[in-house]
Amino acid sequence: FDWFDQYGESDYFVGMRTSPVGPPDSWMDNTAAQNSLAEMARRGLVLDLLVGYQAFAAVAQLAATHPNLPMILDHCANPPIRAQQLDAWAAALIPLAAYPNIHIKYSSALLYTYPEPAAPLMQPVVDLLFEHFGPARMMWGSNWPVELLGGAYEDAFMFMQQATPTLSADEYEGLYGKNAAQFYKVQ
Repeated sequence: FDWFDQYGESDYFVGMRTSPVGPPDSWMDNTAAQNSLAEMARRGLVLDLLVGYQAFAAVAQLAATHPNLPMILDHCANPPIRAQQLDAWAAALIPLAAYPNIHIKYSSALLYTYPEPAAPLMQPVVDLLFEHFGPARMMWGSNWPVELLGGAYEDAFMFMQQATPTLSADEYEGLYGKNAAQFYKVQ
């Protein structure tokens, strides 16, 4: 684990993010991957997962195998809106809510709906995420500058705020700042 030792000294190294190139199902039979994930958990690091719903069953296995490793599904868990596969996405996502170490990054509304308006297409996604994961296991993310491919940054932020259900002041502060600070252990 020399690599962890080298980067682990930095206050800026808080975790790792997967690439969409390879789903994590191949990690289950990979001893090096399993050892690395266990070491990440031991060191208090987090795992950001940039994966599609086809990998959610593997994510469930990872979460069960590594219950002390905080994981986050990036960009509202990548809803396949344009592909019109939200039913399959929801069916694969909802079981992940049973794992308390899985969180949701509340981001990228415009990118998933472009060129269509975000509100009618994203609101069901937002509603499902809040219903099953709740605001305490979610955190807002900008996805800047990539989000600009779907529209103006201000529009993305405004939509996310408008789509958010009514929250208490503490829940709102958590969603838009404190949850991320706690999850990533940053000040």
